[in-house]
Amino acid sequence: MKNKEEKLLEGIIPKEFTLFASKYNIELDDKPTSEQEALGLFGDNDKKIVLAISRYHTLLPVDTVVETYYHELAHCLCKQTGNKIWKDEVFVDLLGKLFMQYLNTVKL
Repeated sequence: MKNKEEKLLEGIIPKEFTLFASKYNIELDDKPTSEQEALGLFGDNDKKIVLAISRYHTLLPVDTVVETYYHELAHCLCKQTGNKIWKDEVFVDLLGKLFMQYLNTVKL
């Protein structure tokens, strides 16, 4: 059964996507994604992005989860270029925020 936060994220965060014939899965997790309690984690070897939806037993705001998704997506996209820029947290964070701003403001 989906919790309130997962329902709110439906239609915002994809379940999966494909890059260069590799399928990546997105998982929503209510446990910290690492020992450092990161809000997100990109795993190229296992082809997934894990997003925390809660921290310290409190649900995270939807905007925080969405911003984290775009940050992790930026890691993923940059990794596909073969350039080590994907490890640059400042660059990746800025690129993720730009993706989010673009998608939130584009007019069709």
